[in-house]
Amino acid sequence: MAYVDDTRPAPSPVLPDMLDGEAFARRLEMAVKMAGRQRQEVALLLLSVPALDPGQTAAWRECARAIRCAVRITDCMALLDHQRFGILLAVDDFQGACAASNKVHAALSRARAGDQPVAAGLAIFPIHGSDAGQLFSLASEALARSAAQGGGLQQAKVCCSTAEELRRQLRQRLGEALRQDEIVLGFQPVVSLRTGLPVAAEVLARWEHPGLGALDSGEFLAYAEQPEYAETFNLRVIEQALRQLACWQKQGIRMRISINLSASMLEMADFEYFVAARLAASGLAARSLCFEIKDAALSRLSEPARQALFGLAASGVGLCIDDFGRGEGSLFALRDLPVEMLKFDIPLSTGACGNEEDAEIFETLLTHGRRRGKQIIAKGVETAAMRDRLARLGCEFAQGYYYARALPAPAFERWRAERLAG
Repeated sequence: MAYVDDTRPAPSPVLPDMLDGEAFARRLEMAVKMAGRQRQEVALLLLSVPALDPGQTAAWRECARAIRCAVRITDCMALLDHQRFGILLAVDDFQGACAASNKVHAALSRARAGDQPVAAGLAIFPIHGSDAGQLFSLASEALARSAAQGGGLQQAKVCCSTAEELRRQLRQRLGEALRQDEIVLGFQPVVSLRTGLPVAAEVLARWEHPGLGALDSGEFLAYAEQPEYAETFNLRVIEQALRQLACWQKQGIRMRISINLSASMLEMADFEYFVAARLAASGLAARSLCFEIKDAALSRLSEPARQALFGLAASGVGLCIDDFGRGEGSLFALRDLPVEMLKFDIPLSTGACGNEEDAEIFETLLTHGRRRGKQIIAKGVETAAMRDRLARLGCEFAQGYYYARALPAPAFERWRAERLAG
């Protein structure tokens, strides 16, 4: 359904690149969906020029030219009905959206000098609305307020319950997502700083939400760890990851995967036996699997959970402290738990590349870990300079966007093959 007022006919298109209401509605839906997947923002600006009549072709052309000169070539324009323009602005942030909207409003106001003031309403995804329909409704409300107050740019009101409503919807939808196999896995490579070659991959869950697009684990993991979902979610991730690893091994791809494990799963009865059974069924050696435990959770581990860690380690499964350096008991964990790898927290890694003080802290922890026989992985490597600096400090392995984001299995295979070939 187009976002138009059909009480009066809209004038014919006045510029070749100006859409009608129906086409604009489709473009808005597409833009919001893409922004949701890529975690970006989209601004919808509505402008009203009530003094114009459909027959004033020259005036409409003047308005359209003024708008086109004020926006970027990639921004989308439409003539929605007998008095409204719609503009879809690709923006980087809230401030950018406001600045671009003010620029368009000022340009149109200059073109309409001497006539009625131009009213404008702005709504931004996802700050104001969570879908295309809601975004248009809120922009229209802002436009109406502007017209009632004599023109100017009005922003949509942020509903205090919008974020809460989104969280509520995610919590309610997660059970269905698990049943419909909407939780998919990505694999982020871990690379040797000595050779530059991939040696392992961290498994990261993503939710292919039908309305919001791809959600990274950080956006829904808190809900997945709720008691009603935690066991199903974690076991599903482990099973999917082991199936993929078994598939890779049949193709001759020999590598290790690591899976984030919540402390609550260590409390699950027979968890060690579940892991052993799935490894055996997949034909995988225990050494091909590693579990990562958040540093911040170590100080709260119960005695049964600690025993589960020892049982996993005894079976050959690797254990890694994730975000090492963030928790209170990091150094004690090196002494008291059977971990073999330390994954340094992102601020710790980036700080080591920023100033000498942080570099000394990094080196101290790295030296302490290596003296105890632990392998060290630095997270958050985003540039070649960071890679080189961490290598000089003595770090062994690295992970981060400089190498690759978390990739679906086929993309990971291509990335790995290209890396090995290069």
